[in-house]
Amino acid sequence: MDDSEVSSMSMFRTCVRDTGLVQLPATGCPYTWHNCSEGPRSLWKRLDRMLANSAWLDAWPSSSYICALPSTSDHSPLILAGMNRCDENAIFRFDNFLTRIPGFLNSVEEIWKHRIAGTAMYEIVRKLKLLKAEFRKQKKLKGNLTTNVMKAKAFLDKAQALFTNSREDIYLNLVKCCRRVYSVAVKLEISMLQQRAKLRWLKHGDQNSKVFFRKINASRVKQRVYQIKREGGELLTAQNEVNQEFISYFQNLFGGPSLNRSLDLEFLRPELKHTISPAEACLLTAPVTRSEVKDAIFDIDVESAPGPDGYTSEFYRAACLCLDRTFIRLLLLFQYQSMVRYMVFSKAAGDLDRVIYVPLSICVAHLPSIKVLTDTLTEFAAMSGLKINPAKSQIILSRSVQQERQQILDYLGFQEGTLPIKYLGIPLTSSRLTMSDCRPLIDKVEARLAGWNHQNLSYAGRLQLIKSVLGTLHMYWASAFILPKGVLKILEKKMRRFLWHGSGNAKVAWAQICKPKQEGGLGIRSLVITNQALMLKQLWRLLQNDGTSIWVEWIQRHRLRQSTIWTFNGAGSWGWKKLLKLRPLLQRGVIYKVGDGSSFSLWQDVWHERGPLCLTFPRGPVITGLPLSSPLSSVLQRNQWSWPASTDADIAEIISQLPPTQPSAADSICWRSSSGKFTTKSAVSLIQPTSSRIFGKGC
Repeated sequence: MDDSEVSSMSMFRTCVRDTGLVQLPATGCPYTWHNCSEGPRSLWKRLDRMLANSAWLDAWPSSSYICALPSTSDHSPLILAGMNRCDENAIFRFDNFLTRIPGFLNSVEEIWKHRIAGTAMYEIVRKLKLLKAEFRKQKKLKGNLTTNVMKAKAFLDKAQALFTNSREDIYLNLVKCCRRVYSVAVKLEISMLQQRAKLRWLKHGDQNSKVFFRKINASRVKQRVYQIKREGGELLTAQNEVNQEFISYFQNLFGGPSLNRSLDLEFLRPELKHTISPAEACLLTAPVTRSEVKDAIFDIDVESAPGPDGYTSEFYRAACLCLDRTFIRLLLLFQYQSMVRYMVFSKAAGDLDRVIYVPLSICVAHLPSIKVLTDTLTEFAAMSGLKINPAKSQIILSRSVQQERQQILDYLGFQEGTLPIKYLGIPLTSSRLTMSDCRPLIDKVEARLAGWNHQNLSYAGRLQLIKSVLGTLHMYWASAFILPKGVLKILEKKMRRFLWHGSGNAKVAWAQICKPKQEGGLGIRSLVITNQALMLKQLWRLLQNDGTSIWVEWIQRHRLRQSTIWTFNGAGSWGWKKLLKLRPLLQRGVIYKVGDGSSFSLWQDVWHERGPLCLTFPRGPVITGLPLSSPLSSVLQRNQWSWPASTDADIAEIISQLPPTQPSAADSICWRSSSGKFTTKSAVSLIQPTSSRIFGKGC
């Protein structure tokens, strides 16, 4: 795909976003145009689409279109379908706004106090089903919440008009009453819309109802499944057939054979650097208490998706006191029982949550190493149930193993891949990160912008969106790479255009916008500074070297060896070299606290205010007779400085600026923050250029 095609796609996406259109879901032919050529010149494209606005989706939320066979044309005709309204009440979904209605707890208590014969599980299920009918009735009585808001606003306007004309106390009381009714109606509507649109970033005070409705309509279009293909290739389009196929598929998928995991894991004990104490181990197997169950319920995000029964965590939190006796007793009964048989399938988590999602990344040099590795993976699969699928796996070989290339491929049964590849959502490449490598990140931001219509958002809403969503989309990439400045400029350009859209000449320099609010800015973080702060964390991990990171240990053994990150000047990848260029920023933030001096390097660490002494005073090791590898403890005796006698001016300057020591304490490295620990926020503050305050603290 050349640059002109990318530019055209970007322009089309911008046009769709600005006009507030949503692409309808399509069924039938996957492509709508063919160039009528044969062989290598044959080309298929999806050129034709159906777009709809919010008004259309409000009227026909289940509409879609069919890409029919082209017949005598090179284009497929598009046939509008799905004009019937879908039944939204087919599946129960608890609306969180019901917890705000007076009488909610009374309704729950009334049903929960009934005596139902049977097990605790049966009792819970029956009562929850009875509550569903009650909540459906309450929801129907409340009517359309948006219409209620409009009516309440109309009554408030009339009451204020009457009070303005007569100024009598009776009308003042009427205004107060209407204002309370309107406030309650707005809160109920916002609660409902936020739950359905899943807009966590939008403030309650920013009542952009159009934003909510647009998001709800777009989500409905995106999430509805109109067709599904069976394993045999048969295409199902009828809604009842699609639903049944999902049920059949997962019924066959769940409940796989149990795995025998009675394996001796004692061989791992010598390799474990951090183990829990016997007392902590007992806590892990201790009985679950009622308070722990309550804490777990209240720790669930109130805006999370509902469970299979349709109830949200907000319901269980609001009704916790009513459900306490039976519900918690039921949970305590099942604390030692496994409710789901173990299963292994693609794109799902087993006992080791992250492993099944992560592609295998290994570096081997010859066939014997491959055999040892496969034996280890086989043993790992027996313990965890997580197996490698050769049909979905690739191996990338370097030029140094070309002689054994075919043997390795035949032994593993993998396909051969090439760099760059996508690894954990980011590109893995052997060369410098380019603009094309970062195209998925740019597309992700553009796709997110395409879901928002700036015309439906207030200025405060756009600012909140940039801070909470757009300004964080790049964080995962920025914590792994030093991104090209051209990419960061493109992202900031898109954020800037989104913020200032329709503001005429009321624009302010982006550098000023990125300043803290106390300095006259809007508090938006600069992407360049954020990227640097996130990468400083990698250098900070190298300094800490607490044994929890394989990457840190590999760098220490194979890169730094006898050197430190302050003095290393050897070869490395482009990413490593970029990382080392941040050392001056790191030096501004670290504080070396000298204790016994055993863990600090005399010449290569920055315990001295002049930095690494071997760089500031290259002749130091020769003059003092202390080798370059000497620890700082070689010039300490009983926590007092004890330098070799010398008349050299450089040594005299070093001695005149020695920091204080910590008697009877170990060496430590701290960060310039209130807690002494590294945080991205403190690193951003360190890098961010400061200017005079305009507003006081807290503004």
